[in-house]
Amino acid sequence: MRTRGVPRTVLFAALTAMLFFLAVEGLLRLAWNPEEFALEVETDLSFALSEHRPYIPDPVVIYRFKPRLTYTNQGVDIRLNSEGLRSPEIGEKAPGCFRILNLGDSSTFGSGVLEDQTYSRQLERILGERTKKCVEAINAGVPGYTSTQGLAYLRQNIDRLRPDLVTTYFEPNDAAFSYPHSDSEFLRIGPWKRKFSQAANRIYIYLLIKRVVFQYRYGEIYRLYALFPEQARQRPIPIYELVQRAEQEGIELPRFLLKTRVSEQEYPDNHRQMESLCKSRGCAILFLPYVRLVYGDMRYCSRCRIHPYVDLFDRIAPHKPHSELFVDDFHPSPLGHRLIAEALADRILADGLLTEAD
Repeated sequence: MRTRGVPRTVLFAALTAMLFFLAVEGLLRLAWNPEEFALEVETDLSFALSEHRPYIPDPVVIYRFKPRLTYTNQGVDIRLNSEGLRSPEIGEKAPGCFRILNLGDSSTFGSGVLEDQTYSRQLERILGERTKKCVEAINAGVPGYTSTQGLAYLRQNIDRLRPDLVTTYFEPNDAAFSYPHSDSEFLRIGPWKRKFSQAANRIYIYLLIKRVVFQYRYGEIYRLYALFPEQARQRPIPIYELVQRAEQEGIELPRFLLKTRVSEQEYPDNHRQMESLCKSRGCAILFLPYVRLVYGDMRYCSRCRIHPYVDLFDRIAPHKPHSELFVDDFHPSPLGHRLIAEALADRILADGLLTEAD
């Protein structure tokens, strides 16, 4: 009798646990919207939870926009082409046309501004007017993208798009903390594990556990910034730099919880690989520093000093107040986009990539 009773006890316990799990899962689905768990703070496909999300998983670049999507972002109507880019449809490169591929994040994408106000479109117009030649600027910026994703996109598309010039605009997402994988680690995950992760992200209990861990990590981030309030007010400081400062002060921190999407070592290496790839294909490349850091103080922007980068300091610094250049704390305003486009145009002409018309 005792032997038969053990399986029944186990079965009863398992059934009770399953019912409890289903009850909690059901309550969470009624009371909690996991869409609030933002894409920008993690990289393990939680954004694929809902069909209403504008992104879909991609094995090469982690995620991309759904093709031909129309939606509203920061009060602005967004229309994407068949490749999921905020750009006109991309056809074969026209003979004699100078093609520019602008890689970047939500700033390149143009969050908060009209498509015609992005620096891609403004650069296209400025160079067309000054050179009287055909110029095509492809806006390949995607919100939340890092330099790791930009490098992956370039590897996948450089031969098909055949750009004459590539520009990059990456910084804040690279320095954002990531749970549980950095971007490069995520790209090395096998397809079976990705499918498992994607399936797990549809379970609200699992998402709640991740949310608790995430909130704890946020608490650690706020504690870091509280240690250096004066510096943090002057400019956005990457997490890895705060960790280094804390260590110099002898402050113990749970560093294993402070992984960034792109490490301090990976950031310049990604750009060097992009530069090498472009040189092998005979196209030029220019790196744009993050405008928000330039606005604060270029001396602090150590990761911006990747050559060949476009120096924006003289154009950006004179503009006060902050609201002139940004639509929020990060994204350039139409004026900010124009200044970037003008700086790029001047550099392109100075380097002889195009010749100004008489």
